[in-house]
Amino acid sequence: MKPAQLPRTVVAEGPLESAKRYLTAAEHEQPSTALGHDLLAAKISYGVLERQPKDESARTIYNFAVARVVQHVVEEILSLG
Repeated sequence: MKPAQLPRTVVAEGPLESAKRYLTAAEHEQPSTALGHDLLAAKISYGVLERQPKDESARTIYNFAVARVVQHVVEEILSLG
């Protein structure tokens, strides 16, 4: 399965820049390590959304990070087989 990628149109400035870096780093990690990176990206983008609820980049990064968290959890469960 080809991993999903964050849309290139997402503008990541300030805290969202670090969230995007966590998501990029997660692409090259094993699912258990990637899960931590994705959770950090979700937490950072959620913090931005709390302050700026209409920030579309923060919403996109948050949604993507949460989807990848689910993906990694499923991968871990399937690997336990």
